[in-house]
Amino acid sequence: MVELAQLTRSIRGAPSRARRPAHHQRYMAFLSYSHDDSEVADWLHEELEEFHVPARLVGKLTDQGPVPKRLAPIFRDRHELAAASDLGEEIEEAIAGSRFLIVLCSPDAAQSHWINEEIACFKRLHGEERILAAILKGEPFASDIPGREDEECFPSALRVRFDSRGRPTTHRAEPIAADLRDEGDGRKMGLLKIAAGMMGVGLDDLAQREAQRRYRRMTYLTAASVAGMIFASGLAYTAIDARDEARDQRREAEGLIGFMLGDLRQKLEPVGRLDVLDAVGARALAYYE
Repeated sequence: MVELAQLTRSIRGAPSRARRPAHHQRYMAFLSYSHDDSEVADWLHEELEEFHVPARLVGKLTDQGPVPKRLAPIFRDRHELAAASDLGEEIEEAIAGSRFLIVLCSPDAAQSHWINEEIACFKRLHGEERILAAILKGEPFASDIPGREDEECFPSALRVRFDSRGRPTTHRAEPIAADLRDEGDGRKMGLLKIAAGMMGVGLDDLAQREAQRRYRRMTYLTAASVAGMIFASGLAYTAIDARDEARDQRREAEGLIGFMLGDLRQKLEPVGRLDVLDAVGARALAYYE
């Protein structure tokens, strides 16, 4: 099994494929999987279709050509294949028009006749340098270990090399693989390995991109937190200021009432002008309301 970081070296050292017929590329990749693994297929298909290729890498020349702007479209067969002796015209055309083959590998996939046929078809049309394996469950080459055959996750066509005529040989292949299991690369790193393999760049280029995205995300969160703290502090200051103003007004009102009930009443009562006190009191209450 070959790490995806070695994809560029694998293609550079591969024999010329000029003898192979050219096909119009309609898809970046053909996603081959067992329908028992549909949940992971859903996730991987969506992630690759929406993957943002770093702008600094777009157009960069690699052994696979310029780095594309997108890794889409990805062909995915969403229906069970009919019981027939061959793959069907639509599937064969999609394989012929795909730049890569991505195989989701599990014991269920290893037992699938159709996944094996899709791998064989791709190898006959394109060779085996652009096949990317994603390990979900089981163990690669477990079929070579007595008693562990049921753990095999690589279909038989993936485990052997094909000759120049597109026929399987007895020579063992070393598929380029990403381990999506929790004890392996995990889904996130596995996705980056597959994307790096499709772009023909090193994993470090994309790992650096992820680090930059995390840094920007933390910067945005920190800025938002600081802005929130400033806003909350402003509200608190306004509330305290309003409280102090209300307290001052209450003190003034209490002072005025005391004056009216005390000094002012004593001065107006002898001259019989308590009506003035009532008028002043009414206006004061209206004001403080």
